[in-house]
Amino acid sequence: MATLRPMLILGMIALAAGLFFKIAAVPFHMWAPDAYEGAPTSVTAFLSTGSKAASFALYARIFIEALPSMRADWAPLLGLVAAITIMVGNWAAVTQENSKRLMAYSSISNAGYLLLGLVAGNAYGYIGLVIYLLVYTLMNMGAFGIIISLRRRGIIGDNVDDMTGLAQKAPGMAAMMAVFMLSLGGLPITGGFIGKYFLFGGLLQRGQTDGKNWYYWLASWAIINTVVSFYYYIRFIKVMYLGDRIADNQPLEVSPALRTALVVSLAGIIFIGVYPQPLINLTQKLLAPLAALGSVALK
Repeated sequence: MATLRPMLILGMIALAAGLFFKIAAVPFHMWAPDAYEGAPTSVTAFLSTGSKAASFALYARIFIEALPSMRADWAPLLGLVAAITIMVGNWAAVTQENSKRLMAYSSISNAGYLLLGLVAGNAYGYIGLVIYLLVYTLMNMGAFGIIISLRRRGIIGDNVDDMTGLAQKAPGMAAMMAVFMLSLGGLPITGGFIGKYFLFGGLLQRGQTDGKNWYYWLASWAIINTVVSFYYYIRFIKVMYLGDRIADNQPLEVSPALRTALVVSLAGIIFIGVYPQPLINLTQKLLAPLAALGSVALK
């Protein structure tokens, strides 16, 4: 078995690299900004949510069920990739003027945050992974829904400045966009905060269990970058509420389906932020069989 271990590690790295490309993790992230910017907004919304959710579901099956015995090999690798991915995504997003490119880099950084759940490898980490993946889907679906509604009104919506004065033109839409952005940043009383709380808490718990300081450093790095992310998320709120230009006073045209999607996204984010216990209980039930097999550490 010892002679096969190098080949197993090589295969694991190759498999992880393919999945890194799917979730736009560093160093396979270069395609995401151009793809997000060039694709129709509805397609971009799907790329940022559907493909990422499916990829992380596959990640979980592979690393939790198939490779738990090799955790000592893959956990540090995933931790390093997560740290670099979070940094690259956040710091690149700070300089973006195009809203879709900004959301692309936000998606890259959030891929790094989601990887932290696998790195933690305990109940806290996996609860955070499930909650944040669900909340991230709702947040992005809502944010891109707002951009789609702007395009239907004849406003391009591709640049952050295209939302200038939206609070005066459509107060309800501006308020929803503000909630989506603040939840992406991880503000308390939103679903984004709950997800990050469990992701970061899982790392701290794992560091205490294993007695390895790099888990603490990784959690601290993630928290610092979360603070940085508020800078570019708040830019949307700034232009909506403090911008001078108002394109016109006519209401935005929102289809019933889009309105329903926005309301569901908003309600889900707030509900999970205020009362996450049902989702936590459901995730714990899903983890119970894996914990019995020893694939998941309860602490």
